Amino acid sequence: MNVNQYINTEVKPLSVNSLVSEVQELFKRLTFSHLPVTENDLLVGVLCEREIQALQTQNPIGQYNYALDSFFVKTDMWWIEVLEADFGTVWEKLVVNKLEEELQEELL
Repeated sequence: MNVNQYINTEVKPLSVNSLVSEVQELFKRLTFSHLPVTENDLLVGVLCEREIQALQTQNPIGQYNYALDSFFVKTDMWWIEVLEADFGTVWEKLVVNKLEEELQEELL
């Protein structure tokens, strides 16, 4: 099972130039708790909904790089490689558990 088939492309990544206020509104409309942030089409991190609430609304999110979580997965990696990573948050661990179940079913 290749990771590429699970990458969500419905939501466009945020830009480091996006204003905090715009991102706060986006989180209100979406059901996601984390969104990717890019600069020059390169991933610089993942922004958590909790983190964005404490930031000054008139500033671009690029001023708060320290608030971004790092996450890296190659599109050609196998799920077992992804599952071995330490994701750190409860939500991500729930997703991993679900993916492990799917992987087990696929292997049987």
